[in-house]
Amino acid sequence: MLLRITLCLTLGTAALMGCQTDKNVSKPDGITGYWALSRQDCNCPPNTPTPQEAIEFDGKGHVTAFENGQAKQAGTYQLATGAAACEANAPIVTLAWSGAAEPAKATYTVRGDTLVIDYGICFDAPRKTYTLAPRRAE
Repeated sequence: MLLRITLCLTLGTAALMGCQTDKNVSKPDGITGYWALSRQDCNCPPNTPTPQEAIEFDGKGHVTAFENGQAKQAGTYQLATGAAACEANAPIVTLAWSGAAEPAKATYTVRGDTLVIDYGICFDAPRKTYTLAPRRAE
C-alpha cells in the first residue's frame, strides 16, 4: 500500500513538473511558417494564373512576403479575434507592411497545412490560399 502511494505521488509530481512551461520559449501561433500561394480567388480576368507568391510568419510578430522566390516586403503582424471585411467574430490577422500607409486587416483560417487569408472576397478583394512549404533559399 505504501508503495502504491509513493508511486502515485512520484508520478503525480512528475506529471505536474512536465506541465511547467518556459516563458522564454516561442509558442506557435498557428500561422508560423513559410506558406506558398496555391490558389487565389479574386475578381480577376478569366484564366489569370496564380502568382508565384509566398508569405512567411516567424511566430514572433514578423512577416515577409515573397514574389518569384525573392523577398518583396517585410513588416509585422498581429493576431486577434474580431470583425473584418466579410465576417464578424473571426480570427483576424493585421499586416503592417513597412512603408504602407495603413495596415491590412484580413480573416484567416488554418486547417492542417493550409492557410487561407481573406482580405474581403465579398467586396472583390482577394482570398488567398497557401500551403505550408519548406523555406526556399533566396
